[in-house]
Amino acid sequence: MSVIGRISKSGEFCGAAWAFSSKCESHLGQTIVSRKFLARARKAAEDGGVKTIPKTRPSNVTLFVLEGCWALDGLDHSVAKGRAVFALYGLGFAAIALEIALLYWRAWQLRAPLRLNNAEQFMTRGAIVGWCIPASVGLVSCILALTLPRDQINWCGWAYFSMFFLLPAYRRLRRCRFARLEATWAR
Repeated sequence: MSVIGRISKSGEFCGAAWAFSSKCESHLGQTIVSRKFLARARKAAEDGGVKTIPKTRPSNVTLFVLEGCWALDGLDHSVAKGRAVFALYGLGFAAIALEIALLYWRAWQLRAPLRLNNAEQFMTRGAIVGWCIPASVGLVSCILALTLPRDQINWCGWAYFSMFFLLPAYRRLRRCRFARLEATWAR
């Protein structure tokens, strides 16, 4: 029986022992995966599939994959699959945003039974339009994925950064309109 088993049966420091046990198991699993990863990478380097290979696993493998420094087995880089991934991600992103917008739309339809006041009605209408912005960005990304030429396919991913400008601009516009309408509601 292990020390951890004796500690947990006696009831003393059970939580600490469990946390220590899971941390050790996690570290052990990560070490095994890292060693397997490095072994595969070294084998690929010997076969001529890799330009250079560091002695340790980098913290961000994505950069190495994008630069073509790491050979990953079974990874197909075809343009059609890339287009499909961007299109499906855009459709999924748009579907989630539209689902939330439809929930607000349903609340708008039930505004009388819910007895929403003027401010709540304004916020509900604003939320409907606000959630249509991410939905439209997802749809634009999907359309770009299906229509752009091969060398410009990365613009599908960059389309999502437009929300960093569109959403704050819409929020500012809504705040200004709310301040004007609030003055008229007070009368």
